[in-house]
Amino acid sequence: MALYKKASEAGDVSALNNIGLMLENGYGDVAPSIETAIKNYREAHLKGDKNATINLAIYYLNDKHIARDTKVGRALLLKAYQGKN
Repeated sequence: MALYKKASEAGDVSALNNIGLMLENGYGDVAPSIETAIKNYREAHLKGDKNATINLAIYYLNDKHIARDTKVGRALLLKAYQGKN
């Protein structure tokens, strides 16, 4: 986690997505924090990370922790797969 934080502070947006993944699943003795994971996904998405865009879309499509919005979820997936982030 410390290395991902350092990388994200240096401008590595994929590190933000990886921080989100670690927070979503928990790591070591740290419990999962979905809300913080989603914040990291959003930030990475806004900075152009396609994997974060996909992770965020999954939340919109699954109705967990974010209200289901299939239009937003679909639009995010299209952005990720068409390279228009």
